Amino acid sequence: MFNYEIYIHLGLHKTATTFLQNVFFPSLNKDEVLYINLRKENMEFLNYILLTNQLTYSDEKAKHLFFNKIDNYLKTKTKIVISDEQFSGSPWNDVADRKTYFDRLKNIFRHAKYILILRDEEEIVQSLYLQYIKGGGSCNWKKFLNYKKHPLTFSLKSFIDYKTYVNYIIQKSKIDYLKIMRYDLLKNEPHLFLNNILDFIGHERYEKSKIDNLATIKKNQSLTPITAKILIFFNKLCKSERQPFLLFPSKIRDAILHILLKLGNNKQSRLPIPKNIVGEFCNKIKESNNEYLNNL
Repeated sequence: MFNYEIYIHLGLHKTATTFLQNVFFPSLNKDEVLYINLRKENMEFLNYILLTNQLTYSDEKAKHLFFNKIDNYLKTKTKIVISDEQFSGSPWNDVADRKTYFDRLKNIFRHAKYILILRDEEEIVQSLYLQYIKGGGSCNWKKFLNYKKHPLTFSLKSFIDYKTYVNYIIQKSKIDYLKIMRYDLLKNEPHLFLNNILDFIGHERYEKSKIDNLATIKKNQSLTPITAKILIFFNKLCKSERQPFLLFPSKIRDAILHILLKLGNNKQSRLPIPKNIVGEFCNKIKESNNEYLNNL
């Protein structure tokens, strides 16, 4: 249909996706690259990919929803970048739709290349627990790591099974079409991290000073262990994304969340889940991931 290259950032959650989507990708050369913020510019396509029942889903309709929005742009641009952390599946339901989402993207964009950012398993569990509370979850960390029924099956660990996910992507695509990045590199050497992505998509590299300026723009706030405990109490009473049928309106919880985020200090060292507990939770799957990824 069109002569274009497409690059799909698959996530994962809690790997600087907000920064990439709202700061880095919009900074790309607009004369060469069309970055589409799907949640702002094509929510219809995104919802169709993420929410449509298998029995009614159609690749042709998905293509129409996507390309109908950008037909005019592709007359001058040859590269497209899209990104959404939900493409890698929801951590709360054991990423039950991870394979479905990838297959749909692969069928729509036959020759797409993929960017996947991996974070230390223990770190991401800690961060996801705080995100779960931020979204309205009300269980303590013991239940979070052990509950195995709807609506929370994170404990089944598929979200942090990087080995299985990466292996499937490579099987369905090509190893050269997948760029795996480590979140630690972004934290420690953002100029190397972001320039590696630019190299992958064939974009000119940025000067270190420009990347340093971009890296100072923080686009997401998190809870601390103390503020998380306070919010858990209100999450048991107020409606939210996770629990929409509770007694009090969501506006009360949203206001409390806003205040708690202002009070938070993301640099404090105390963790929401005891370090030894998270270590035990991740140990075997972390070993399996590292053995596989180190051999790629």
